[in-house]
Amino acid sequence: MEDFLAIADANLSCAWEIIKELDIVRILAASGCTANLVGSMSTGLLMSNLDIDFHVYSGSSDIMESFQTIGKIARKKGIKKVSYFNFMEEDDRSLDWHLHYFDKDNRQWQIDIIQLMSDSPYVGKAEAVAAKINSAMTAALRKTILRLKWEAAQEKIEFHGIEMYKAVLEANVSTLQEFLVWQKENNGKDWWDIKTV
Repeated sequence: MEDFLAIADANLSCAWEIIKELDIVRILAASGCTANLVGSMSTGLLMSNLDIDFHVYSGSSDIMESFQTIGKIARKKGIKKVSYFNFMEEDDRSLDWHLHYFDKDNRQWQIDIIQLMSDSPYVGKAEAVAAKINSAMTAALRKTILRLKWEAAQEKIEFHGIEMYKAVLEANVSTLQEFLVWQKENNGKDWWDIKTV
């Protein structure tokens, strides 16, 4: 097995460099937005799925303003593609941006910038989940989660990171086979309702 911990740490370091290089936080702040890092980066559990996730709050639902702000990031070197989804009329109440960035090794990263309206049911949820995970995290648990993520990726098994965290933190899952059983048994359950024991 490759040194998955070294790979995870290198990917995490690269992700921080990308955020700095693209000036994401400053550009969003200059546009009146509060940007919260969520997902695997906010918990230090980034492995081989190269993604960077932000939940953004501005109090504005002006789509043109959102386009202008994202445009300032999208013109940076390395951004090759931008996707946009308008969920303002859906339950999500959000504007979702997906920026595709290629690093110096030509690896593709997806940067998700999700602008949530104040009445979105997802306001603060990802941040609360990350806080719970971080409060329960130990070096041993991090190693287990990263190893399982690495093994699942090598086997091309589809999973969501939150599933892995719940399985390890709530059910003491420690092998890929145990995770697959847990995943099947817990399919469709509320991922946001994460408990730490």
